[in-house]
Amino acid sequence: MKKNLISVLILVLVLANLIVTAVLLITVLPQTKKANDLIDKVAEAIDLELTSGDIVSNANRVALENIQVIDVSEAMTITLKDSGDGVTHYAVLNVAISLDTSSDGYAVYGATFTEKESLVKSTINAVVCNYTIDEMRTNPAEAQEQILLDLQDIFGSDLVVGVDFTGATYQ
Repeated sequence: MKKNLISVLILVLVLANLIVTAVLLITVLPQTKKANDLIDKVAEAIDLELTSGDIVSNANRVALENIQVIDVSEAMTITLKDSGDGVTHYAVLNVAISLDTSSDGYAVYGATFTEKESLVKSTINAVVCNYTIDEMRTNPAEAQEQILLDLQDIFGSDLVVGVDFTGATYQ
């Protein structure tokens, strides 16, 4: 008899939980949808993208035949930020820059891009020296993205579409 009473009590509690969940769903869901619509409208009004910032490179959106890869002529040795262990660490990097040959910026800078190699090197150096050896080892993509953003600021966002470390040694 007691087992049946407990079963009935559990059934009543499950039904009460179901009813409360349904009420919450009915009251909260429309408000959440309205808030999302408002966020979309505001972002559209100020021309923001509501996607993750992970993809900075346009290289995956540019046709392969329109990409020209320019290697920085020599390996760069860059002193890394102090990691607190009392040892000076260095990064030796070989860097490749991907250019979109179909962009308007390529007509302006494409033929003379290699002549501006010292500007590219100084930009790479300025970015990489802000990272510790552990940050460079675990997440070099973050430094590559920052270099890409800085080069896009200099040469225009449609010309430089990718930065890659073709060789990296950390000491």
